[in-house]
Amino acid sequence: MIKRMFKYLVVVVVGFGIGFVSYTAYPYISREAPALYKTVRSWKIFQGNLPKFEKVAAGTFFSLALADDGNLWVAGANREGQLGVGIRDDVKGWVNCFSGVKDISVGNTHSMVLTNDGRLWVAGSNHYGELGLGYKVKGALNWRNVLSNVVAIAAGQRHSLAVTKDGRLWVAGDNNKEQLGLRRYIEKVYYVRSPDGTKKKKIKKIWQTKIRRWRSVLNNVKAVYAGVNHSLVLKKDDSLWVAGSNSYGQYGLGEIMGGSKWVKVMDNVK
Repeated sequence: MIKRMFKYLVVVVVGFGIGFVSYTAYPYISREAPALYKTVRSWKIFQGNLPKFEKVAAGTFFSLALADDGNLWVAGANREGQLGVGIRDDVKGWVNCFSGVKDISVGNTHSMVLTNDGRLWVAGSNHYGELGLGYKVKGALNWRNVLSNVVAIAAGQRHSLAVTKDGRLWVAGDNNKEQLGLRRYIEKVYYVRSPDGTKKKKIKKIWQTKIRRWRSVLNNVKAVYAGVNHSLVLKKDDSLWVAGSNSYGQYGLGEIMGGSKWVKVMDNVK
């Protein structure tokens, strides 16, 4: 018990006007990310003289910040493991946990990281399939590599979008408002034989409200953007398309019904 308590021993050092806190975190390091994910056990939480940040992303009570040197810094709520530091404890200071990062995006309780080599890494909740790790995985405390050759990413509240070099759009997660560009359900027709020997047509609904594996749904895409329950896609011909909820007019086309059909809303978008 005493040994375990010492794992959370906090040491505060103040000198030269700079204060920082360091603590030893559990060494739950993903085997899938040994090169980029920092495997040192002693994490330093800085409170001053942080590097220059070029991009930030805010989730529900947590933050990601990308420095100009490609290092990823994280802080805040971490109950779902969305900071990717191997534990569920909240991190109340900036922690540098990843290097070689090109882009970041966050949802409600999940995070997406795109590295310079084109790999997509995810961490956090997978309750809606937003990490694309399948049915049995509830979440990831460490960064998990899920796609390669990725050029653009976007995280909605509980859904994720990624574009690969070949222009294909990949989606995963919540599809209750058809924000993935897929119908909430598909109908499968089958026949059953009645007692008198005749065949009777039956229709079975196969629900697609949660897409738990990455699925390709669209081509010729170069950029993506995600809202809470809707998604936007910029195609290579500079046309803007949208799918999902339009309950507040987020399509910009008046009071039309939103849904799974990708709708073109604008041309010549740069």
